[in-house]
Amino acid sequence: MKNTAFRRTISMLIALTFVLSCASSAFAFNIGTRRDDIFSGKNQFGEGIVQEQHEVTSPTNLLNEDGTVKEPGWARTNLFTYNRESIAASPYRIKEWDYYQVSDGRYLIQFTVANIGLGDGGFITIKDMKNGGNILLDTGVAMLNTPHILQMPRSSAEPSVVARKFANWNLTINYDGKTRHITAKGTTLKPTLAPFEIDLTLTEPEDLESITMAIPYQNSKHFFLTNKIDSMPVNGYIRVGDTEVQFTPDRTFGILDWGRGVWDHDTNWIWSNGSGYLPDGSVLGWELTWGIGDPRHATETALFYNGKAHKLGRVTIDYDPNDLMKPWTFHEENGRFEMTFTPFYDNHSDLNILELAGTDGHQVHGMFDGTVTLDDGTVIPVHNFYAFCEQVNNRW
Repeated sequence: MKNTAFRRTISMLIALTFVLSCASSAFAFNIGTRRDDIFSGKNQFGEGIVQEQHEVTSPTNLLNEDGTVKEPGWARTNLFTYNRESIAASPYRIKEWDYYQVSDGRYLIQFTVANIGLGDGGFITIKDMKNGGNILLDTGVAMLNTPHILQMPRSSAEPSVVARKFANWNLTINYDGKTRHITAKGTTLKPTLAPFEIDLTLTEPEDLESITMAIPYQNSKHFFLTNKIDSMPVNGYIRVGDTEVQFTPDRTFGILDWGRGVWDHDTNWIWSNGSGYLPDGSVLGWELTWGIGDPRHATETALFYNGKAHKLGRVTIDYDPNDLMKPWTFHEENGRFEMTFTPFYDNHSDLNILELAGTDGHQVHGMFDGTVTLDDGTVIPVHNFYAFCEQVNNRW
């Protein structure tokens, strides 16, 4: 969803999508207005809206028979059955993806597999963030009229295999219920012609909690189901040409952004996520997202402390939209996420087609300092903690 690899997948299909949408009402694009307030220096999205923070505690279908969201809210695990057959919108509007991001604070690795109705695609990028964003690997393929080839899993919580073979490389993601094993092998054309091999295992600690959101839109046919899973230590390696990098679980974490939905054409968001060790060995993580859909039922904001979710309220940020490398400040409405974010790398991508379709995203990486407060009132100091925050405007 919110990442360079995924946006590149979409970018390669946006132009054709827009042309076809003009020729056929089946695509039913809603050319909306860019939400500049999402990117304002003092982000107050949802100001004045009462957010009930409804927690879903029992398994339920995501959609009613008429395609509306049955029980909007959040859950600590993915309790929603993605009943795809109940979607009321055109199949060309359905967006489904699995996005993984792995980092040790220096190397940034992104994997995307996606089926967006018109076709499917897979992308991998590897960058050295401490070396000016030097690209080690950038490869991907977007296929047209192939949604039947890549069938995405109906659940993020059940064992599954996602595999896709392209002309010069392949990618497999195998989830056995405890580990998410990502393997890829082939030849990359960027930045130079070179063979590559990737073997990474993300391990879910026992009884790991996450945050799942079932989000409606004002358009009753639109919805978003997302499960963000972080706090997963990573073990493995990447090998590109003569360069090999080992990753160990004492310093490397991965996240999964699992998304299924039918979005408005014009969508904007803020997303911050991070996982890491505190000085006493405890694992801290967080998930902060806003800007997508109707925010009245719950905020996509939570802390994760040693694998347990601690729900937060509305989070706002203060930053300079004209200079994202200046420090940012974060504030939670109850004082439970009080942070200063000092960036060191901006992972930027953009595409603009006549102001009608495109994407503009900045995934900014850096260090967080401040405090977080758990549900029981325990205040935890945070110092020099690696994480990221991104701002994205998408029209697709």
